[in-house]
Amino acid sequence: MKKIGLVLAGGGGKGAYQIGVWKALREFGVDQNIQAISGTSVGALNTLLFTQGDLERAKQVWLEISPEKILTVDPAKLLLYAKRRVSPRIFSILETMNTSLIGHGWFSREGLLKIIRDNINFSLVTNSNIPIYATCLHALSCRAEYFKLNGSDQKRIESILLASSAIPFIFDPVEIDGDMYWDGGISLPNADNIPVKPLYDEGCDVIIAVHLSRTGLIDHSKFPEAKIIEILPQEHQGGVFKGTLDFTRAGAQRRMDQGYHDTKRIFQPIYNMVMVQRKIGAKLNEARNDEIAFQEKRRLLKSERELIKKDIEQYIKR
Repeated sequence: MKKIGLVLAGGGGKGAYQIGVWKALREFGVDQNIQAISGTSVGALNTLLFTQGDLERAKQVWLEISPEKILTVDPAKLLLYAKRRVSPRIFSILETMNTSLIGHGWFSREGLLKIIRDNINFSLVTNSNIPIYATCLHALSCRAEYFKLNGSDQKRIESILLASSAIPFIFDPVEIDGDMYWDGGISLPNADNIPVKPLYDEGCDVIIAVHLSRTGLIDHSKFPEAKIIEILPQEHQGGVFKGTLDFTRAGAQRRMDQGYHDTKRIFQPIYNMVMVQRKIGAKLNEARNDEIAFQEKRRLLKSERELIKKDIEQYIKR
């Protein structure tokens, strides 16, 4: 039997798309057969939601996310930075207005941490029989590292999730096992926003990869033993401000709907083909059983005929 893996790309607010994909996979009966899963950034958060198996809760998480929950400004850090770099006049203006400029780690992680703690069952993750991976970027080597979450305690899982989504200069790097890490999906040569590798190494021979943009397609030649099914948004999911940083309810609902319809479009022909093959298999099996039954009847009739023949022969001899 094929071992199926699921890969979830990173992309901030665009991650709601993957919940729509999950809904379609459930309708096709695929999600129950996922045997390994990996994700980067918001894909890592969705990975844990998927592991818990509660689709309705995952939908609610995304519909209740708002910009202020994810992009929580750290006023003290912002003002300290500004005080050192701008004139007193400009600083006084900044001090009296609630600015929402982005950069230099000005945003805190309290909002995301609360979402994680309120919605993730860490015990399920720790004890899951399905291998679960999250991708982070080592701050010094600038290389992707794949952290297996199974067996990790809550504090370590939280650190990995925060690091995997720590966009440089928007959020501070996060320490894991003594080293500092950033978002695993940033645009660098050795980052990995669509982490197929850990699932390939786990022996998955069918891998469903869910992108959040139409760029960065997978080089299938790197994974010659696996059949990779790529799900890409038919419609552009937005850039930085209208996509990655769009954590509005309306944006989440729209993307969930798009993920659902895109996945249906890709999987419906596959599903139909499988159903036809099953019907053909059932008919062949039925014909095979009919042939076996016919041969058995033939054998019994032949035996009966031999018995009748012997009886007749005995009467003739008399």
